[in-house]
Amino acid sequence: VFWMPGALVRHTAASLPFTKRQEIGRMALADLTRLTGIPCAAAEGQEALARLHGRLLGPETGGEIFVVPEGVDRSVALPGGIVVLSRSLVEAPDTPEVAAGEVLAADLGVAEADPLVALLGHAGLRATLTLLTTGDLPQRAVAGFGEVALQQPAPALPDKALLDRFASAGVRSSPYAWSRDPSGESVLPLIEADPFRDRTPERPVLDDTDWVALQGICGG
Repeated sequence: VFWMPGALVRHTAASLPFTKRQEIGRMALADLTRLTGIPCAAAEGQEALARLHGRLLGPETGGEIFVVPEGVDRSVALPGGIVVLSRSLVEAPDTPEVAAGEVLAADLGVAEADPLVALLGHAGLRATLTLLTTGDLPQRAVAGFGEVALQQPAPALPDKALLDRFASAGVRSSPYAWSRDPSGESVLPLIEADPFRDRTPERPVLDDTDWVALQGICGG
C-alpha cells in the first residue's frame, strides 16, 4: 500500500519519451505562470536565450530556458528540460556567467531530483495511471503544481560534480558562486577550484550583443 504509489510514479516517469516530458513541462510552465507572470518575450532576448541553451547544453539537446518577471528566487527546473530563471539573474549581473551557472546547476540537479517525479506525486495516483495507460496527463492534474515547484528546495549538489559540469561547459564557476553567497564562505570550493581561475574559457558564454539582448528580454 505504501510502496506501490511511489514505485508507480518512478516507473511512469522513467518510461516517458522526451517529447511527452516536454509536453508535460509546458503544462507545468503554464500553471507556474499564475505566480510568476508570462515569460519575458522580447524577440532578440529570446534568440539570445536559445543561443545560451545551445552553448551550455548542446545544440541537439531538447529543452528551453525561460525568464520570468517575478515569483522565482533564482531558478526552477521543470520536466522536459525546461529551466525557468528569475529576471534578476539576467538584469543584475555584469556578465552572463551567473545565469549560465544557474542553468548548469539546474540541469545537473535534474539527475538528482527528477521534476517529473515531483509533478506526478502532486498529480496523484489516478492521474499517473491515466498517463501510463493512455499517454495523456489530464490538464487538471497539474493545477497547483506551480506552488509546489516554487517551494521545492533545490537538490544539494556535490562541489566536484558542479565543478566538473562548469569545466565541461567552459564556464567559470566563481561568478555563480559569489552570486549564491556574497560572503564566499559556503561556496569556497567553487571559488578556489574554479576551472578557469587562471585561464580564459575558449568561448564566451554569449557575445556582447546577445548579452545586452538577454538583459533586455523583460523590456528594460
